[in-house]
Amino acid sequence: MKRNQVKTAILMVYIVLALLMLLLEVSWLFNDPTEVYASEGVLDLSDHNFNKDGPVAIYGTFSFVPNEIAYEDQLFGRDRGDTITLPAVDYWSAQDWIHFGANSGTYYGTIQLPVGYQVLGVEMPPIKSASKVWINGHERWSAGRVDPVLNRAVPMEKRGRFTLAEKTEQVEMVIQVSSLHQELGGLSNPIIMGTAEQIRVREVTSILLESIVVVAAGLLGFYHLFLYSVRDDEIAALDFGLFAISLSIYMVFSGELIVLYVMPDLSFTLIRGAQHVANALVLVFVIRYFTNLVTVKHKHVLLNGAYVLIIMITFARIMTGDM
Repeated sequence: MKRNQVKTAILMVYIVLALLMLLLEVSWLFNDPTEVYASEGVLDLSDHNFNKDGPVAIYGTFSFVPNEIAYEDQLFGRDRGDTITLPAVDYWSAQDWIHFGANSGTYYGTIQLPVGYQVLGVEMPPIKSASKVWINGHERWSAGRVDPVLNRAVPMEKRGRFTLAEKTEQVEMVIQVSSLHQELGGLSNPIIMGTAEQIRVREVTSILLESIVVVAAGLLGFYHLFLYSVRDDEIAALDFGLFAISLSIYMVFSGELIVLYVMPDLSFTLIRGAQHVANALVLVFVIRYFTNLVTVKHKHVLLNGAYVLIIMITFARIMTGDM
């Protein structure tokens, strides 16, 4: 195949991918959730019409009990201890854990729903570093294993979605968390609630957008590797191609397609390790690409120093469990 034919084929593929991304972005905007605010875990949605007004994103504050991880029938009707108030969307650091006197705990929230039966869905954001969600006394979703003991806890950070099929006008939501493998805890994004169909649309749109970006970055990378293969003096094409492929790999392990659908039992440590390695490769090839475009004094010394620093930081993050 001639070089011009390859360039034309690549261009057509990118045009199709760009149009698909535009359509998906438009559909995402039409499904954009309305911000609602809970106060100490209490949220009134009785006047909200999910079919007409769309899904909601829950902000505000939740009640939180440090050091309390209860299971099954022990969870409800017990003394909740020293309840504090935490933002519904926020990370807390290791210093915050020390202030709480805990590295695990439980969020509590009560949500009043509209009168009348309808199948609602919930989208849980990734929670650091293990979590379990209970709805009206029933376990509905979990990521990893929540436990206050390090050697029993299993970390896993992933997005989750489930439906509220039972007929109810009030939801008692309990979110158990433990953060023993990371120096961060809490909810990275708001909890989304809407009809089951709206949550499903968000899921499909998110996965399609992720897949398109991964494929586009991969194609861009292999195209530049092809350019380097026909003209081996194009070092910039080689560096940019390897950068794009490394970025594609990083996005594969950072998205939800692999974690939720392709290999849901993949080790959390392996996922984080792959992210760190791919991220290091992205930095290496970005540095190489830009330094090859300009003339820099003692360039090889600077490059070797940057490579050693990136390798040392990546190795340290993997070995120390800085996930």
